Amino acid sequence: RATAFLVDQAEHAREEETRQKALLALAQGNLSTGDSALQAAALRLAGDKRAPGKVRESAFALLEKMPTAVTGLVALMHDPDETTRWRAVEAALAAGKERAVVPVLEALNPSGKYKPEDLDSYVVHDLVLVGPPALTPLQGELASKNPVAKKVAQAAVAKLQKRP
Repeated sequence: RATAFLVDQAEHAREEETRQKALLALAQGNLSTGDSALQAAALRLAGDKRAPGKVRESAFALLEKMPTAVTGLVALMHDPDETTRWRAVEAALAAGKERAVVPVLEALNPSGKYKPEDLDSYVVHDLVLVGPPALTPLQGELASKNPVAKKVAQAAVAKLQKRP
């Protein structure tokens, strides 16, 4: 019942701060890995253009704690809003760790015009944060037909192999 109350507050409270705090409270609690209603609510809020920025960011922070949210986060990578797309990449990698590497890289638009610094700071950096467990899926991505995925995998593998 507490989770349902907090989700209701996150979605419907009048004050932005109440909505944000409800999401942060959910993120700090013991999450049930299969709580699809909570996950769906967090994904709705993360992708809601009308929601205040702090509420959306809190929804992404909650999703980072949910390994099962990777598929929904990968879907948000196709959002028209650039900030939402990059935040979805970061959240998906934080949530799914090495299991999110392939879905995230393959979701990058193969014909997209990405700034090298964006790929480095939003994708490569977060892949390095996953650490050595990311090496195996990254090495598989070196053979990807997606040129963007391949480029990112090469950069991440190089950085991970240089780490002490």
